[in-house]
Amino acid sequence: MNFSRWIAAYRDFGARSPSYTAMASNQSSLGFPEKYRLHSRFQRLFACTAIVLFAIIGVAVYSREHDLLPAILSRPSRAEMTKEDYINAVLRDPVEGLLDPEPIRKKCNETQYQEGLVWHCDTVVGGIGNVGNMWLNCVRYAMEAGGARSDNLIDLGNKDHSVDLSYLFDVDYFLVSWKEVCPRIQAVVSDAEVPDLPPTPSDRSPHLAPSRVKSFPMRKYLIVDPTGWREAFDAWLAKVPAPAVSATSPVRVWQDMVLAQWNREANSPAFGNAFPRLFRYPLQTRRLAAAALWSLEQKMGRPVVADSILFSADSPTAELPSTSQANSLGPGRLAPAGFLGAHMRVAADAAAAGWPGYEAQAPFFITEAKQRNLTTVYLATGSDEHRERFRKDAAAEGLQVFTKEDLLEEQELAELQTLTWDQQALVDFEVLVHSTWFYGFVRSSFSWALALRRGTLPEAGPSQVTDQLGDEFRDNISAVVGRHPNINPEGIRAAALSQPRLVGKQLARALPRRPLTVADCFSTTAVVRKRDVFPAHETEHIRQTPPAWQHHGYTAEEMLAVKPGHRPPETMGDRLAWRLIRICRWGMDTATGMSSSQQTDVRKPTTAVVAEKPLTEAQWLIRFIFLESIAGVPGMVAGMLRHLRSIRQLKRDNGWIETLLEESFNERMHLLTFLKMCEPGRFMKLMILGAQGVYFNAMFLSYLISPRICHRFVGYLEEEAVHTYTRCLAEMDAGGTPLWSDPAFKVPEIAVKYWHMPEDRRTMKDLILYIRADEASHRGVNHTLGNLDQNEDPNPFVSEYKSGNAPPKPMVRPAGYEREEVI
Repeated sequence: MNFSRWIAAYRDFGARSPSYTAMASNQSSLGFPEKYRLHSRFQRLFACTAIVLFAIIGVAVYSREHDLLPAILSRPSRAEMTKEDYINAVLRDPVEGLLDPEPIRKKCNETQYQEGLVWHCDTVVGGIGNVGNMWLNCVRYAMEAGGARSDNLIDLGNKDHSVDLSYLFDVDYFLVSWKEVCPRIQAVVSDAEVPDLPPTPSDRSPHLAPSRVKSFPMRKYLIVDPTGWREAFDAWLAKVPAPAVSATSPVRVWQDMVLAQWNREANSPAFGNAFPRLFRYPLQTRRLAAAALWSLEQKMGRPVVADSILFSADSPTAELPSTSQANSLGPGRLAPAGFLGAHMRVAADAAAAGWPGYEAQAPFFITEAKQRNLTTVYLATGSDEHRERFRKDAAAEGLQVFTKEDLLEEQELAELQTLTWDQQALVDFEVLVHSTWFYGFVRSSFSWALALRRGTLPEAGPSQVTDQLGDEFRDNISAVVGRHPNINPEGIRAAALSQPRLVGKQLARALPRRPLTVADCFSTTAVVRKRDVFPAHETEHIRQTPPAWQHHGYTAEEMLAVKPGHRPPETMGDRLAWRLIRICRWGMDTATGMSSSQQTDVRKPTTAVVAEKPLTEAQWLIRFIFLESIAGVPGMVAGMLRHLRSIRQLKRDNGWIETLLEESFNERMHLLTFLKMCEPGRFMKLMILGAQGVYFNAMFLSYLISPRICHRFVGYLEEEAVHTYTRCLAEMDAGGTPLWSDPAFKVPEIAVKYWHMPEDRRTMKDLILYIRADEASHRGVNHTLGNLDQNEDPNPFVSEYKSGNAPPKPMVRPAGYEREEVI
């Protein structure tokens, strides 16, 4: 086909659009039969545009991605993969990616090296989660101090049974990787590798508790801000009664082992993600885990390891420097419909420690699997009794449960039996990291290590405490169930914890209550995840971006003085606006599932809710989110149209635009605050999108026709908002919202900053009072604007008066001001 002739025809059509003869002649010259020729201008334009676009796209694809198609066509299918190919692929590409050495190398190069300083990590105590984290902390302190380090033994609970570190970790991999990322600081595994090493105990072998070199702000055992630690350590070292540190006179610092002490929020995100990748588990346990994944996939009949991992070697990637092991992670690191991974910590040692048992863990695993439509559960637990009990309970709910023992072949199972209990746990860890959704237990460092390792994946998203769900941690792919006051994930990975926590018997009572469920949130989403819906984007230079409109704040007396009120309709336009509000309120009640006992009392002068049955916290949040997503529209529409009219007519707007846009911004801040507490599900989001689309266009057309009626409509809308928030405050005072009434409950930080909330006024009730005061102001403003000349009158709320009086306060006038009062 001659594309140049089509392009010429397209050019002729555009140049001579009033006439169709040129296009018709071009069709004829191209040899199209009469019955297939395009006779309408629209048809011709569409056809030409489509062909040109297809041609451009085709050329672009061929020129830029001609090597992609052969790669895809040559990629083996899962059915063609042998078990050995499958295992090798899993071993080749870890879920969280390979080591990126650059962030660690950069930090190492910034560290001032101390010749002759030997950093000795003391005996490590605990299981694989504790051991791994203590090793991370020790290496981090060694890097900060600028000294060589010596790791030799770990202790699994008894110093008489100390073993080599290679018992749980691939030490050779660490040594090779460390030499690449930080060659200035030597890593060794035995005292014999350090010449002239001082004996212990001696003046040249002092012990160090890292957090005690200076008075640091602490949260439990976490150093909140380790800034200045190196300077404090140097001052501490200078006081050690030993000769000056040098290569010929080394000083060995015996660091007391610490758990989750160095705050990783003090590092860059790139360093925080790269640093744990220096450490991996031994090849033997990783191979057994890959074999278990292969068997699980065969039994399930669907993928459990993502394509991006199995076929990574076949996918074209950008060339990397020869000295780098970095890889760029894209989405899709987990199979979307694989299995739920669960770590149940109910072994004898956990029971002896008084930890909450089976009843406080198992029901959550089963509920989560059902809500996420995952019919297969991989269970890791050290208790045979509870394993079988869970298998029966899950089967009753239509779930199939597998363990590593169920999946390994006879020879592999025999190899597994040669491993100790701790080493077998490594196999579970490497299987669970591939789970579509992981659920662990709050008191287990194993669960924390796994959840936070998965938290580096692109699909994980941000994480935070979800008080409503009883979780200490939750992101988009993992959760840790339960509460524990001594958990500081910042020592493992950046995460902010500021919500109230429950422990002991309170935990068992609190866990079954899950106020935010699929039914409450009117959603098809499996569970309201409470992820950070709008995380701040981190950049190299910008610390934060404050809001353009700063809130002026309220006194407690002003907020308490707000009362519900109603402006009776007087004109035909008022009655039309009032009738529309009644219809909208009925739609909102229907959409958010309000029962008949909670709907409008038609005998009242307003449509205020008469709630005979109190709402739950979740129901209130959904109503707030729906309300605020709609309330943010009219101010933007009105401000936009007045802005365009001012430009079009070359005429001042007299202060209306700023007030209207600020109103829209204020309503959006209400919405963002509530979204920090509850994320609506997919169906609710679709409803918001549909309602907003209809509302925006309706408001756009209506404001062009009658701005006065639109402002009256918004005034009535804000009346309903004031009534709604007043009803919520009454239910809070009556004890109907126990979660929000808890004195330990803290409102989101975004609210504290926006409203400049004092330290003693940051409860949920205070937040509702602030928002109700805002709605009362919008109520008075819009009713007042609806009384003014829409073309000539200035905005009375931003004007300076000849009498010297301050502008009127709309919050105290529910019906607004009449024109003669303010103009």
